[in-house]
Amino acid sequence: MEGKTSLAQPTRPTASGLQWLTAPSAVAGMAYRWTDGSLERLEITENGAAVVSSCRLDETAVQITTSHDGRLVVVACIDGSLRCWDSTASSLTLRWSLPNAHSHIVTDASTSPSSDRSHAAAASGPVRSLSLSHAGYHLAMVDNTTLRIYNAASAQPSVLTSMNDVTSAVWSSTSSTLAVGKTDGSIEIHELSADQLNSISQLGCPSDEQG
Repeated sequence: MEGKTSLAQPTRPTASGLQWLTAPSAVAGMAYRWTDGSLERLEITENGAAVVSSCRLDETAVQITTSHDGRLVVVACIDGSLRCWDSTASSLTLRWSLPNAHSHIVTDASTSPSSDRSHAAAASGPVRSLSLSHAGYHLAMVDNTTLRIYNAASAQPSVLTSMNDVTSAVWSSTSSTLAVGKTDGSIEIHELSADQLNSISQLGCPSDEQG
């Protein structure tokens, strides 16, 4: 691909595991990854993948997500920060950085703060999930058992609302509906309206389901 850098080893393991990869749900042929101290925007075609833009990110990523349209990329780093970039076809520009935003803080990327089974279902430790909504660029992060919602489009985002006893959360691919997994095994469906989560319905624990 002319003017672009081909991927020599797109899934090469690192000291902290496989490289982080995320892709926007509404844009074909685009993806982002963190690897070897860099955040990269990838173009993917039938001929392979190539780096079209990148920026330095010296802190190791523990979670990464992008908006449905690929315009924003958010990374949780091992220094406890959350960082967000604006993405264009030619550049990645830091939009904001929040220090001490989560509890996955380590000094060595080869170690993990998950020392017991309480984090066994997490992707990489205390930061259990990280996702951006389809409507409004709202960021949902589950850290340990606390869900926090941020407005990622803001230049200085703050916590809009939060919820305790949460193990995971994921946005609907078409709306501001959020599915929330609870520590008791149940699943709650919420709608984000006026920066507040409003309960829509609740599913029972898997062990309570019949059949």
